[in-house]
Amino acid sequence: MRTNKWIPVALAINIIMLLLYSMGSQAATLEKDINSYVGEVKLSDTRMSIRLTFDDANIGTLKISRWNKRLGKTKIEESYFASLEADTLTLAGEIFYDIKYLFKREKERSYIYAINDSPDGVLFCDKSIRRIELKGKKETNADSLFFSRIIDGDFFDQEHSEEQDYNLVIRHCLSHTDESYDETLSEGLCRMLQKYPQKIEGLRKALKRLPPKQREKANYEMMVLIVSAWMMEQDSDSIEPKSFYHTYPFFKKSSMIDRILMEQKLKGVCLPDSIAEQIENYYNYKNTNASKNVVNLISPNNYNFVDGIYAFKGMGPHFPRQIFVYKREKIFIFNSRGDYNPEGVIMEFCSCIKKLNLTHKEIVDYLNVICLYLQEEEVADYGDTIK
Repeated sequence: MRTNKWIPVALAINIIMLLLYSMGSQAATLEKDINSYVGEVKLSDTRMSIRLTFDDANIGTLKISRWNKRLGKTKIEESYFASLEADTLTLAGEIFYDIKYLFKREKERSYIYAINDSPDGVLFCDKSIRRIELKGKKETNADSLFFSRIIDGDFFDQEHSEEQDYNLVIRHCLSHTDESYDETLSEGLCRMLQKYPQKIEGLRKALKRLPPKQREKANYEMMVLIVSAWMMEQDSDSIEPKSFYHTYPFFKKSSMIDRILMEQKLKGVCLPDSIAEQIENYYNYKNTNASKNVVNLISPNNYNFVDGIYAFKGMGPHFPRQIFVYKREKIFIFNSRGDYNPEGVIMEFCSCIKKLNLTHKEIVDYLNVICLYLQEEEVADYGDTIK
């Protein structure tokens, strides 16, 4: 019986092709892993945490957690079926259904916009909300645990917590993989340590498990979060470092904490109410104190509000530094951020020149300042993310 010598070769080729196909299918499956988008909306009496997850390119769920100050610690959770077609996001739930929003993806952020001006009772529950900013992320098991146990769990409201929870908090401070949780984590730690000061021991034990350099970094990031939230609760005109140590007596006075306190407490330009309101409304969050954290970029020691170019920043580690130009009662606020969109800043400055009719001297002076601003923002770190 004659055997074809090419049969083993053909069989080997088929096996290789099958393996390659299998690997390709697995790769395609990995590329279609769950895509999550997370964000937060903060109003004067309500905080809303949003998690939008797509199982594939079009279908998924949207989960909302709400905390209302008037209701105390009570957390209200809602879940909606979500579908995405082109740039239209549609939600359907038990009470509300076929609510449509505009969904825009950008380089490092995605945004949800209301199609109608009136509040819808789901995402846009207040007219002051112009858009909802989300950050897309590929989740690891640790990320998922951090969200479910810390951000969306009861860690901040419990008198005692498990070792795992403290480790998750310190891990987040060390890696700082997602600044979109900073607001909740910052406020939660600040409030928790005032009510349950003994929980600092759990955090310290988790820190001790890290090598020295990692321990130092994680501790610094944790202190920035705690200090920034504490600063938000204070009257910015009368903040004294010793008050922080009085609030948290278990923290020993140190140069690191004093430095963080001084960095967070910047003497700012005194803005007219109309301008201050525009600066505050720039962020989706409320009570950021951004209008009290304004610096004249040409004359940093000049606290009078005159024609010029300024930088502003919300009180907190996750708020990026933004700039605006003021001339003859007109203001131009730059939407682009210097930390990851320098080209956008330059393009907007061209629009600013025309809108405010800047002189040749103003153009040269402001452009020099903008170049310095972009150089500083290139190495800025607002959380691992925002670059």
